[in-house]
Amino acid sequence: MKVVFLNDGIFEYARGLSASGGGAERQQWLLARALVAAGWKVTVGVRELLDSGASLTIDGVNFVGLRKGQILLSWYHFLKSERPDWWYWRCAYHLWGPAVEIAKLVGVRTIFAAAFDTDVQVRRALVFRSRWWPLYAWGLMRADRIFLQHGGQFSALPAKWRVKAHIVPSIAGLSATVKPHSMRRKYVAWVGMLREPKRPDLLIEIAQQASDIQFIVCGGPTTHRSQIGYGDNMVRRLRSLPNVEFLGPISPEKAQEVIQEAAMLLSTS
Repeated sequence: MKVVFLNDGIFEYARGLSASGGGAERQQWLLARALVAAGWKVTVGVRELLDSGASLTIDGVNFVGLRKGQILLSWYHFLKSERPDWWYWRCAYHLWGPAVEIAKLVGVRTIFAAAFDTDVQVRRALVFRSRWWPLYAWGLMRADRIFLQHGGQFSALPAKWRVKAHIVPSIAGLSATVKPHSMRRKYVAWVGMLREPKRPDLLIEIAQQASDIQFIVCGGPTTHRSQIGYGDNMVRRLRSLPNVEFLGPISPEKAQEVIQEAAMLLSTS
């Protein structure tokens, strides 16, 4: 079996350039490697970071540079050339509807994987081009499979689409060691991109109210699913708090170390 992905962020993670990537991109990189290990063929289309037609293999995953120009035509030529069994796509996107139709035209089955809880709330899913939600909804309706992270997303998914939906929890790399809580440093860790759905504003409010507790925060600003300037504003506010150590964008390995050493991991999304 063969599956393709289309996301430049996967290539960034594969090359160790993870500063600008988020959880969805890392999940796809981990999944791609796991599928290769299970005997699948995996190809990732790269739009900006590889020259058109160039190819590179990392950990068994093949990366191919897409044709330049109109994105839908690029996808069409990529799918027609690769001829995969499945196309896996993660996160809400306004062109998901046309993407699914292109895949059907070429004879490729599609998987949509939800990353945010709002991905299953079609009228709220899109941050940019929000009025294009009918195209996104069309893609969910026409997709062959829908992967969800937990039961809450399944319950929020329109009932007519649940027959093709499956709960597939996110995956993570194995930790080499596990340190007992009694041996950990006494701080609260927060790890994530500084985007609106992750609620770093709520983290700041908690840190302000718990001024006697130390926080270590990992992650950088991004415009994905956030208004321009939102992430930079969160950075300024975090750096102004005396009980917050803001590390900014760091490697997944470093983030794992921060989590392993923490007394508590805080999630605000």
